[in-house]
Amino acid sequence: MELDDQAVYLRFQGTTKGFKGKILRGWYGPPLPKATVNGTLMLDGETIKVTGLGYHEHAWDITLPVWEYGWYWGKTVSNSFTVFWAKMMQTRWREQQLVAVLSKDQSGYIQINPGNIEFKATKYVINCWKLIPTEFMLKITDTVNSIYVNVTMKTISIHHVWGKINHYWRYHVEVNGQITYGSSTETIKDEVQIMELVRFPSLIPIW
Repeated sequence: MELDDQAVYLRFQGTTKGFKGKILRGWYGPPLPKATVNGTLMLDGETIKVTGLGYHEHAWDITLPVWEYGWYWGKTVSNSFTVFWAKMMQTRWREQQLVAVLSKDQSGYIQINPGNIEFKATKYVINCWKLIPTEFMLKITDTVNSIYVNVTMKTISIHHVWGKINHYWRYHVEVNGQITYGSSTETIKDEVQIMELVRFPSLIPIW
């Protein structure tokens, strides 16, 4: 991608198998739940070499939300595990759907039973005249697949975008906690990762 004196040249190489699934009003899937990334950034004529971890997602056939209030979405990455998670909301306080998928590097993925997922916001602030959360916890207790996740997320920065019919907040969060799969437990300490919050207007009254 190039724009005047700014440019991005990046190569993404997937480390685990992608997946897709039906969501409330369309389809969604990350072909690259986790990827190694190498390349360069050009900022005001200065070239910066970069290397790190990346992610790529895609949604299609999405129709206009009517009943949905919005959703939370994020990914939590440890050394060899990636947990994709989302929480769709019917109202500000009423949960509609929970989703979580655990991927393992150089392997496949496991979808978590929604009854084994807990996601909760624990602190709020006013941002762009809206009450939004800034601290979160995610817990997964899946005894059938021996998957246990216990992480907290604390906001470092928020970028707000006004959409045509929605509000969008992209978060950078500091993540701490653990992911266990089988006999392997990996600790996450002060890792900066991403998540988002999307809200739509109430087109139809919801009680």
